[in-house]
Amino acid sequence: MPRSGRSGTTWPPGTPTTIRSCSRCTTSRSSRGGTQQWDDWKPIVQEFVDLIRTHAPYNILLVSGPQYTQNIAGCATNPVDGTNIVYVGHLYDFHYDPEGIGWSVAEQIATCKAAYPVFLTEWGGDDPYYMGLIADVIREHGLSATGFTFHNFWWPNMFNGG
Repeated sequence: MPRSGRSGTTWPPGTPTTIRSCSRCTTSRSSRGGTQQWDDWKPIVQEFVDLIRTHAPYNILLVSGPQYTQNIAGCATNPVDGTNIVYVGHLYDFHYDPEGIGWSVAEQIATCKAAYPVFLTEWGGDDPYYMGLIADVIREHGLSATGFTFHNFWWPNMFNGG
């Protein structure tokens, strides 16, 4: 279990640190461009990266994007400055609803992955067809991924039984 050291670093060294997107983060900083666009999000997240780097220069940083980390394609042409940065994405089956944004979220992830490492930190659902589409995105782009929930009904199933 990572713990904070006296110097503010995490222990053990190299433990990933996550910079997450949330509506509160972007709207509370609206005077600095708090929209849901990558180019507006990047300067905000860059401040956090720089701050973390002063205390933990070698940790892997998991950096999300705006719009609940669904908008990450901008990192391909306007990346966060620094090293050991992995971008994270979220993709769910409900994004593929008839009026959903699944195809564009998958494209955002693919665009980012073409230039930088991507870790799909949240994905899941309960519709086998759409879960198959998400699994295809993971395989096609060689994404590292983890399921979002420890549940026996939502996919990816972490266990079977009652």
